[in-house]
Amino acid sequence: ESQGDTVICRMRLGELKVDFMPDDPDILGFSNRWYEKGIETAVTYALTDQLNIKRLAPELFVATKLEAYIGRGEGDLFMSRDLEDILLIIDGRPEIVAEILGAD
Repeated sequence: ESQGDTVICRMRLGELKVDFMPDDPDILGFSNRWYEKGIETAVTYALTDQLNIKRLAPELFVATKLEAYIGRGEGDLFMSRDLEDILLIIDGRPEIVAEILGAD
């Protein structure tokens, strides 16, 4: 993303770019049915020895991206950032199939 990106949910925390995805559609004008479960089951991940973040479990990340694509992808497989994100996690995470199959 460029320095001047206009992603509505993106903020800076120091040097980090962070996307905050609220489960209340009144906050940003949209939501995703998977956000609430994602917030409830967020996984702590150590970025460094001194910095932990909460992130979605990989299977929920894929679910949110699929729903986002359905809502805004307009059927364009090649230009969709959501499908690009899904491909990146599938390519970089061999265990994702088992995680998705084991999800509730």
